[in-house]
Amino acid sequence: MTLSATRVDVDIATTGEVHTPFYCVHPFYGYVCRPNAVLDFSDTVPEWCGHPAIATIGPDGFRNLERLIGKPSSEAWVALVGGSVAFSPASTDNSATVAAYLERELNGRAPRRRRVRVWNFALPAAQQPQQAIILLNHSTVLDAVVSLDGVNEAVIGPYFNKQRIPDQFPLLPIYEVLHGRSVTAEQTSLAWAIEETETWGNGSRQPARFVIKKIADRRIAGLRRRLRATETATPFTSSFARDARPTLHEWLDAGVSRWRDMIVNMDAIAQARGLDRTFALQPVPERHKTLTSHEQRGLDQYPEMVDLRRQAYPRLCDAADQLAAKGIDCIQMGRVFGGETQSIYTDHIHFEDRGCAILAQQLAAHVQHRWKCLQ
Repeated sequence: MTLSATRVDVDIATTGEVHTPFYCVHPFYGYVCRPNAVLDFSDTVPEWCGHPAIATIGPDGFRNLERLIGKPSSEAWVALVGGSVAFSPASTDNSATVAAYLERELNGRAPRRRRVRVWNFALPAAQQPQQAIILLNHSTVLDAVVSLDGVNEAVIGPYFNKQRIPDQFPLLPIYEVLHGRSVTAEQTSLAWAIEETETWGNGSRQPARFVIKKIADRRIAGLRRRLRATETATPFTSSFARDARPTLHEWLDAGVSRWRDMIVNMDAIAQARGLDRTFALQPVPERHKTLTSHEQRGLDQYPEMVDLRRQAYPRLCDAADQLAAKGIDCIQMGRVFGGETQSIYTDHIHFEDRGCAILAQQLAAHVQHRWKCLQ
C-alpha cells in the first residue's frame, strides 16, 4: 500500500510541474505514476521471489504503454482500477500483473468475437474517489470495468492521515512530497540544469557519446548534491478543515462508507454508459491463507496496520454484502488464496506473479458468463 514513499528526490520539470522519480501531480486524480518512466520496485520484493519488479509507465502515467484512443471495433476494452494490489508492484514486469493475466485469461477461454484488452488504471496507494474519477474520465471508450480495492479506503485514513489531513485525502507520504513542499527559484534552476544535462550526447555517435555521458554523469551528481543541500525539513501543514478528534472507529467507518458509496457511484456511471462491471474486495494475507514463515514475517513488520485491517475487514465484508443485496456485482476475494500453502505475499499486503495469476483466474471465471461484452 505504501510504496517508495521514502525514496524521493525533489524534482521540478521544466514546465514547473511537481514530480518525483515515482509520481507526478495530476489535475483530476491527485497524482499518477511518472509518465514514460521505468519504475524499479525490486528493493520491495524479498530475495526468495528470485525476480526483479519493474513497472513500465506509459504517457498517461499508468501502467500501460499506450493511450486509450482509437479503439478498434474488433476489440473489447476493460479497465482495472484500484490501489497498489491491483497495480501489482511485486510483479516481475508488466506482463505478470493482475491486468495482464486477466487479459490472457479472458482471451484464452471460449473463443471471443472480439479480442479483449485489459488496461491497468490502478495506482500505488490509490484510494477512492480516485478510482471513480478514473472510470468517469475513460468510460466513453470502455466496455467493462473491474475494481479491486477496499483496504486502502478503510485503513489509509486512521493509519496515515489521522490528525494531519482529512481522511478522504490521498496517502499522506505521497501528498506531502507532491504538495507539501515550497520550491525556491534556486531549486527550480538546479532541477532544470539536471534535466538539461541528461540530454547531453543524445545526438552523438560512439565513442564520443560515451565520453560526453561520463562528463554529464559527473555534472549531474554535483547538481544533485547542491539540490539536496537546498532542501528544508519543514513539516507538512494543511489548511483544510479536519474533523475534531474522530475516534478510530469513526475513521474506519468513514473509509468503509466511502468505499461502499463510491462503488454505488461507479456502478451508476458504468450502467449509464452500458458497461459491464464487477467490483471485488481485495484479499489480505491474515484471512483465509495458510501463512508461510516468509509471509508471517511480512505481517510482523506492520503490527498496527494489520490490527487496523482486522478491525476494518469485517466492515468491508458487510459493505460488500450490502452492495450485492442491491444487485451490484460486488464479490469478495478474501478466500482466493485459501488453498495455497506456498509463499505468495511479498509483504503485509502485496503478492507476486503467481498470486496475480491466481486472482486473475478467479476474476475471469466470475465474469466470463456475466459480461455482455464477452459473449
